[in-house]
Amino acid sequence: MNLTSFTFILVSALTYACLSGKTEQPNVLWITSEDNSIEWVGCYGSKNAKTPNIDQLAKEGFRYLYCFDNGAVCAPTRSSWITGMHAISNGTQPMRSGFEIPDSIRFYNELLQEAGYYTSNCSKTDYNLRGSNGRNPKEFWNYSGGDYAGTWKKREKGQPFFTVYNIGDSHESRAFGDHKDESVDPKKMILAPYHPDLPEMRNTYAKYASAISKMDSLV
Repeated sequence: MNLTSFTFILVSALTYACLSGKTEQPNVLWITSEDNSIEWVGCYGSKNAKTPNIDQLAKEGFRYLYCFDNGAVCAPTRSSWITGMHAISNGTQPMRSGFEIPDSIRFYNELLQEAGYYTSNCSKTDYNLRGSNGRNPKEFWNYSGGDYAGTWKKREKGQPFFTVYNIGDSHESRAFGDHKDESVDPKKMILAPYHPDLPEMRNTYAKYASAISKMDSLV
């Protein structure tokens, strides 16, 4: 199955408050899912996978309609996120390039720390690059690991947080690997016109649709 390596991003600003006409720094929760294109998400028109939680977020917030992944692979995409630059400009377009980034290019978590944020990442830090003089974007996370529930609770009292929560259940390996849940009926899958209508293809679609729904349940 030729899955588009497009990471669907949900960015939710959780707390906006106005005191004396001044807007406080919002807490930010950035939820990412791996490898799926928007064609697998209900609010973007998917008929194969059920994503009620993401759909509800879209209903209460907004959707990006003209947003395109310039890397189209997981780690090159993360290199664009962390620097705010095109992967091809960074030299990080090829997978596993580990290209050196000059000090003049700042990492977004570095800037957030300078702005007073507690930064945490659960738990993808494969940015496909390295900073000059040993600088590494991993250094600018106050916490990076698998403690999904407690990351922002580790911050100082009153400190705003920026947390990345990465869900791996939509990774392409769930379609090709040992993902066992095939509760979705393969016969009901709507195949892309460039995919042959074969039982193997329908089974792969069904496995991945199930993986997408599992990802959505964690949102």
